[in-house]
Amino acid sequence: MKQRKLNVTYRDLERKDYPYIEKIIRDTWNYDSICDRPSTAKQMAKVYLRGCLAQKTYARVAVCRDRVVGIIVGQYGKDRKMNPGMHISSFFSGLRLMIAGDGRKVAKQFRGFEKTDRDMLESCGKKFDGEVVFFAVSKAVRGCGVGKELWGQLRGYFRAKSAENIYVYTDNTCNYKFYESQEFERLDCRELLVSPGGQRFRLEMYLYEYNF
Repeated sequence: MKQRKLNVTYRDLERKDYPYIEKIIRDTWNYDSICDRPSTAKQMAKVYLRGCLAQKTYARVAVCRDRVVGIIVGQYGKDRKMNPGMHISSFFSGLRLMIAGDGRKVAKQFRGFEKTDRDMLESCGKKFDGEVVFFAVSKAVRGCGVGKELWGQLRGYFRAKSAENIYVYTDNTCNYKFYESQEFERLDCRELLVSPGGQRFRLEMYLYEYNF
């Protein structure tokens, strides 16, 4: 399939980008369909984004027509430092989410996802130099090469740091095939029964590795 040509620029993440990224998060993971209220979906996106940024050592965005249409966040272990401001912001965003009844229900489910991720990482028995913490592209520009460019820039960052291997968590609600096309290797798969919005389905969660 021929890719559409877009006028896209790439730069470091800025605070003004947060609302655009939160919208991408809501759309990508269908938060509005699993929450009773739009305000809860919005708060969930805030919690997720700030949790990712609390871990980052690298963050780049793709911009098209003055709107952020993609983001990639990475962590190189040796460069990781405490980010008190972002940790505090993440804590209070999470606290506001827990106040809402539907927020508590969704937060409980997400803690189950986090536990599964940790279990997969521990079970693989490997040490990694870094992680793809967060990677998402707006539906409007998928298939246009934006994801490949963002990943290429993060890969260059890890190579410059002399990383030997990195990992990423993903699942079957995302375009996990992208990682396979970029020579990531699947290390583990776990299956969970989830009930977003009252509809039960099986979620497959994956751990992938990339070697340099």
